[in-house]
Amino acid sequence: MKLLDNGEKMRPVLGAFAGDKNAAMSSAKVKGIEFTRTTRM
Repeated sequence: MKLLDNGEKMRPVLGAFAGDKNAAMSSAKVKGIEFTRTTRM
């Protein structure tokens, strides 16, 4: 969860989504990446 922005806050939502039978029909496509910091976390 630490690689996802606000990952710990999103944990309940992602858990509920993962248990949904329609989740397999969902998808996402990354169109770009924006670096908002010049240093690593």
